[in-house]
This record gives sequence, structure tokens and C-alpha cells, in this order.
Amino acid sequence: MTEASKFVGPDVRAFAEFVAGGEEVRRVALLLQEHGLVAMPIKGAFLQRLLYDDPTERRIGDVDILVGPGRFEAAVQALREGGFLCADRTPLQHQVTLRRPGGMLAVDLHRSLFEPGRYGMCTAGVFERAVDDEALFDAPIKRMHPLDLYAHTIGKIASDHIGLDRPEVLEDLHRLGEVSAHSAREHAQHLDKLKMGRAARYALSLVQLRITG
Repeated sequence: MTEASKFVGPDVRAFAEFVAGGEEVRRVALLLQEHGLVAMPIKGAFLQRLLYDDPTERRIGDVDILVGPGRFEAAVQALREGGFLCADRTPLQHQVTLRRPGGMLAVDLHRSLFEPGRYGMCTAGVFERAVDDEALFDAPIKRMHPLDLYAHTIGKIASDHIGLDRPEVLEDLHRLGEVSAHSAREHAQHLDKLKMGRAARYALSLVQLRITG
């Protein structure tokens, strides 16, 4: 049985995105490792593997990678030396898009999870709470702590003004809540610590609207 045939009637494009996303994360992680750096995959490509039995349910358009504090420029250089092409950017940008010639998906490399001054979710703290993982992408990565993963998804919904027209992100948040081993109180305390109380109210109200119709 081929890998693709494990899924009943998969959308070919969606499955291709799943495969390509995994390949890009693995390639980036190994390139960064060669330079003493570590990758933390975030958002779609990571959540696709974490939350969905059938990854074709969760479409992705690119791959997002966070790097540790003070390592952003070194990571950009490492990927450029590894064959990635870098888009024009300003020095203060908190992320940059790189693309490998012939690659299906671009890589958005992040120096932080949010623009400076938004929320209290610092990169250093996120990396301190993360754990090492070599199984998910068959490469060494940092795996975000579940409390941070839930908070980051809430923050993205609020900061990007995501609404009911982006059901895939709302579904991510719903599923994260369903599989979490942490109590609602623990999540609330963490969100309060990160100054995300208002963002949580906004995001969770949208999830509830989607569930109830």
C-alpha cells in the first residue's frame, strides 16, 4: 500500500502539500542543525501532523519556522547557503520568506511569533518551555509546549483578525482544546500571563459560533 492510498479519496493537491510541507520542515531543520541552530515548526504544517488523522483535511500554503532569540540572521544565512532564495526585506521585519528553487512551498522564517509589542509571548520563553523532538519530521526540532501552542493559535486569530471565513484556523483551536491535557484553568492562567485575555475571548467566541452554527 502506498502512503497516498492510506487515505480515502484524498484531494491530490492537499496530499502533495502535506508531503511537501514535511519535506521542507525536515530540510530546514537539518540545514539549521549543521550551523548549530534549531527549528521550531509552527502553525499549519505542524498542526496538520499533530491534530489531523487525515492531513488532507488541513490545507497549508507555506511552511512556518521559528528560530531562537538572537539566531534569526544566522538562520537566514544558513538557509541561503543551503540553496534557499531570500525575498527583499527590511532589517526590522519579524519574519522573512525564503523559497527553494523547484520547491512547492515557501518557508516563512520567524524571529518572533508576533510583531514587537504585541502580547507577552517572547521567543526565549517559548523555547525554554519547548521539548526536543526527532520523530514528527524525522529531523531534530523544538516542539512547542501545548500551553504555548494554544496561546499562539489564539493570538494569531486575534492579531490577524481571522473570522468565520477561515474555518481551518478555528478548527485548529477547537482541536487543540479537545486534545489538551491541561485544564481550562491552566490555559486561562497562561493566557493571562501572556496578556492574551482579550484575544482569547475574541477567538473562543468565534470557535463557539462555528460549532453552534
